[in-house]
Amino acid sequence: MDDLLQQGVNSYKSGNHETARILFISATKQNPDSEHAWGWLYTVCKTDQERIHCLKQITRINPENVKAKELLAKLTELEPPLEQPVRQVIQKSVEVPPQTQSPQIIDNVPWYRSTLAYVLLFIFITPLWAILILTDKKQGSWVKILALIIGGVYLFSCCFSLILLGGGGDGGGSYSSASDNVTIVDSTCHSDSIGNVIFEGTVKNTGTLNLQFVELRATLKDNSGNVVNTNTGYIDSDILYANQTSTFTIYIDNPNYTDGKCSMRVEDASYK
Repeated sequence: MDDLLQQGVNSYKSGNHETARILFISATKQNPDSEHAWGWLYTVCKTDQERIHCLKQITRINPENVKAKELLAKLTELEPPLEQPVRQVIQKSVEVPPQTQSPQIIDNVPWYRSTLAYVLLFIFITPLWAILILTDKKQGSWVKILALIIGGVYLFSCCFSLILLGGGGDGGGSYSSASDNVTIVDSTCHSDSIGNVIFEGTVKNTGTLNLQFVELRATLKDNSGNVVNTNTGYIDSDILYANQTSTFTIYIDNPNYTDGKCSMRVEDASYK
């Protein structure tokens, strides 16, 4: 981790978010291909436009970063990549055919081989779409080759995902999300002199796979159980290796110095 980024992280942990923001911006200018620098800058962004820019940079640097893609999709309300072409194809498929077109030719095409059916099957049941394309005598060779490749990749990815999920978590065959493998070992909270409640502690990866983007949520409640304030933050380690621990520090604003109870929980995590 370079000096500017480390200084920014230290400032963030000290509650100086504006200073951290300036340092993170400088770090991204100095090293625009640093995924970690953009990730930390994302945590101190002030607007959704800034967050979107950071997430786009993260996915540019690491296209396999699922967490960044999910956050980017939520912020920009992205449509699926195939939706626009699908609309165009659907519009063409429902247009009234010209008077010169033979009704007999239209009637002889099975409904499941229509353009609309192909599009919907491609989106929702890709393997069936591939089978229909491969058995359609009217399709060209290159289309069939493409269908064979897409169908094979789809089946391979499904099998790989099942194997990965089956081997994750506690090593058994049951499904386990990444966050289920994060255990909060200990946590404490105390107030400082400027109206912050500081949550500190340790987490552990109890699974067999490495984790990243481990996000925690700290909550302060008054003595009646009402939420005073809450905030999220990431652990100090960029990667939480299997069966390893990492510390964390999260700040919550408490300008009224309300006494109450502190609680911590795991918000999210992703497999590395």
